[in-house]
Amino acid sequence: MKALKAVQAAVKKGGGNANIGGARFSDISENWGQKFIKALAAANIISGFPDGYFRPDDSLNALNMRRCW
Repeated sequence: MKALKAVQAAVKKGGGNANIGGARFSDISENWGQKFIKALAAANIISGFPDGYFRPDDSLNALNMRRCW
């Protein structure tokens, strides 16, 4: 439930606008979750990978899951 509230707060903070500040990921422009990814990055909830990619179509492995929590 905490995670859901954090996502809702981040999206509300960004107004659902895909052009908000935060990290710029070059691989999310065609992804359905682009505005959510950008909102969460702007709220410092997620950061993507060190190489500047988010990789939205990759599977979430155990290591990445641990980094989220």
